[in-house]
Order: sequence, then C-alpha cells, then structure tokens
Amino acid sequence: MADVVGTHPSPPPSISSTISSLAADLPRRDHSLISHLQVERDEIQRQYTECQSLSAPIRCLPPEILVEIFSICWDSFQSTDIESLSSEDVILRLARAPLLVLSRVCIRWHTIVLHTPVLWHDVLLDANLWMAQDLSYRTAMELLRATLERSGTHPISISMSMASTLNSWPYVPALAIVAKHLHRCHLLGLQCPYSDLPHLPGLAVDLSRLQVLLLDCWGPVPDAESGLQMLQNCPQLRIVDVTAVGTGDDIAFYALLPWEQLSYVSVRLSMQQIGSNMLAVALPHVPADSTLRLYFYFSPLARISKLIIQVSDMDSVAQSATALEYILPTFALPSLENLTILTSESEHSKELPLSWPCSQFLSLSERSYFHLHLTALHLFDVAISDADILKALAILPELETFTVCDHPSSSLNGVGDTLLTSLTHNEKSPYLVPKLNTFECESMLRFDDRVYLDFILSRIENLDESDTFECTLSWRPGYHRELDSVVSGRIRELCEAKDSTFLFIGEQK
Repeated sequence: MADVVGTHPSPPPSISSTISSLAADLPRRDHSLISHLQVERDEIQRQYTECQSLSAPIRCLPPEILVEIFSICWDSFQSTDIESLSSEDVILRLARAPLLVLSRVCIRWHTIVLHTPVLWHDVLLDANLWMAQDLSYRTAMELLRATLERSGTHPISISMSMASTLNSWPYVPALAIVAKHLHRCHLLGLQCPYSDLPHLPGLAVDLSRLQVLLLDCWGPVPDAESGLQMLQNCPQLRIVDVTAVGTGDDIAFYALLPWEQLSYVSVRLSMQQIGSNMLAVALPHVPADSTLRLYFYFSPLARISKLIIQVSDMDSVAQSATALEYILPTFALPSLENLTILTSESEHSKELPLSWPCSQFLSLSERSYFHLHLTALHLFDVAISDADILKALAILPELETFTVCDHPSSSLNGVGDTLLTSLTHNEKSPYLVPKLNTFECESMLRFDDRVYLDFILSRIENLDESDTFECTLSWRPGYHRELDSVVSGRIRELCEAKDSTFLFIGEQK
C-alpha cells in the first residue's frame, strides 16, 4: 500500500479490507499500551501506599505511650465478672490473651509486649483454674511461669481465689511457682476458706516488700496463729482490706493482724454484723494517724422495698464529696421501690450537701433492676447537676414520685429549665418519666416561670381520668422571688379547680 499512497492511480480492490483492519488495530494497540501502563501504575501505587503507612501516627508513638495503651486494653479485659468466667476464660486471663493478640501486629509490638515487665506484674489465679482438666491445668502452670518470668524484677501483685474441697489443694503446685517470686510481691489478695491459710507454705517465704493485703475468707477458722504466720515478717505492710464474716473465731484471727503499723484499714461487714465484735477489734488498734473505712453491705440481697440513707456528722467537704460514692456500691436491692437520701438535721450537715456519684448510682440501678420497680426517689440533701438528674431519670421509667433540691453551697444547676423541659410532655419528642404523678422540689428559682408552667400543664393535660398530678414548689432561704403574674395566676386557677390535680406553692424555708 505504500506504493499506492501518494499516487493518483485508482486504489486496488483490497483497499476496503485494509482500512477495516487498520481501524480495528487502533483500539487493540490502545488497550495493550494502557494495560501495560496500568500494571506499572498499580505497582507504583502499591509502593506509595506501603511507604505512606510508614509515616502513620501509630508508628510514631513512643514505646511509653504504647505501653499505656496496651495496659488499658488489658485492664478492660481483666475487669470482666470473675464469677461468670469458664475454665477457658480464666486461662485466657492468665495468658493475657489481649496482649498476645497485640504482640502479633508487628515485631516492634511483639518486643514491647513480651519485654515490658509492667505489663505482666499482676498475677491472677482464679478458682476455676483448679477445676480445669489435666491438659488445661498443665497449660495454666506453664502460663504462670511465663507470666512471672516476663515480669522480670518488677514489683508484682498476686490475687488468688480458691474453693478447695476435702483435703485436696490442687493449687499447691502454683504456690511453689509463686513462692520463688514473693520477695517482690507488693500486693497479695486471698479469697479462700480460712482452713486453706495454714496450707499456704509458699506464702511464708518472703513477704518483706508486701504493702497491701486483701483478705476475703469464710468457713471454720483453724488455729489463728498458724493462719497468719505469713504476716510475721511484713515490715512494709500498710494497707489491709478485710471482708469479715463476724464470728467469734475470725475475730480472734483478725486480732493478730499487725494493726500498729497500718495506715489504712478497710473492713466490710454485712448489715447483720453491725454489732459484731469485729469493730471492737479494729477500732482500738488502728493508729491515730491512720484511716479506718467501714463498708456495710446487704447479704446476699436485700429484699426491702424502702430504704432511707441518712448521712450524719460530716465535718468536711471531702467527707460530703465521697460519702455516697462509698455507700452505694455496697448495695444490691432487687425489690426496692422507694429510695430516700438525706443528711442529718443539724445546720452544719445541711451546709454540706452530699455529692452525687452518678456512675455508682447507675451501676446500682443496673444490678438492682431499678427500671422495673423503683417508683419513688427522694434526693433531699444531694448536690446534683441537671445533666446527672437526666441520666438517673432516663433509666427509671417506672418512677412516679421524684424529689430534688437546689443547694446554695453548690454551683450546680439542678432544678432549672433543662430539667423541666425534659419532664415536659411532648408528642414530637421523647420525655422522661412518663408515669410521674408527684414532683417536689426545693428550688433557688433559677428557672423560667413559663417553662415551669408548660411542664405542669403538659402533665395535667395528659392525665388519665383516674390519675392525679401533684407538684410542690418551695424555695431556699434567701432565694424567694415573685413568680410571673400570668404564671402564678394560671397556677391559682388550677389549684382552685381541684378536679384531678393538686398543686401547692410552698412557703419560704
């Protein structure tokens, strides 16, 4: 065709097929070139992505930050409810399974996890380990050795829970392993029958660095002195946490504790043991500059329907700030219908309202199933924010009666527009406590009067024929003001109607 192109003779008959062939070859050539270039581009993209990952923030974190992150990961795992753990679960806890998973991410993480002693300093020996099959038991012993070796020379804490039967103590091999490392144990926790304590020969080796002792024991008490031989050489022991049964035998047992060197003693007693001699043992021996904290709990569960918590004789802001924080975790109240919290009648106590421990109350509500049966909540001397009030009310759908108070000594805005608006019936959005029929508040009147009226009207307008709604408003001394005239007039009309609603505006207190 080269001879014909550029000349004037007539083209040959085959020209049409030649042109068609060339036209078809063009896209084939394009595709071939593009495919080759795409392969090259993909390879460059892969290299770019890999190189870019090298500058990711996670690769730039110093080892100290990674250790903190790994510790948080481990803490979230070990906080699981121990009583619900299977034999497999407790072995995973002993192995620190989350840390081992992290160690597989890269060689750097592997090195940090396995060669950072602080990540392996706490040894958890759960009772279910001793109930495991032979293979699992041998695995547990190997993991225990590995954990102690990885903890290096770092101070360690050891927590052991045991529930032996008859004359068999399957955890003795574990004690032999642990005994070699007790010279660096700073915290020891024992949850076991009293009868097991004399059978812990490994614990008598060296506890010279022991600072914290946690004891939760039960059952018949053997010879007290043999049970506490392990504490004969604990010069650094300063903190003791005891869960006492309250029998005469264990009173003699705890009398042998080295009380004179302790700086902090925590004693847990059931409500039935308030008059026990355990307090008589503890109180005279705790040094003058030490702290004695008493926890009282209902055992096993309190079947009461009404509880009044009255805190008295507070003489500092610190005490009022922590009182409920320590009281609420001691309860489990699956039948409670009415809860009241207040301080004593003394003026001094009234000046120190109790700080509201929101997380502790939410936990109490969850384990006590308050959402099913709590119908009345009275918070008379509690400093609580509107946000925390809303969190509490959000999980109490059966609540019918609610009392709350403002406090001049607190900057928190409890009874304000936020609370009243959240309690106002609104068909377009959810509202709290749909069954509320009695609302009492002692207020500093820091709300919009019309918001208060909207709340009242919304509740009245949505009452069933047989229901009533009662709202009691009083004000703190020195905080009285006149309500908006339109609002107060409308409230008076509602009071005079007396059909199915009873309202009362309280006098100054």
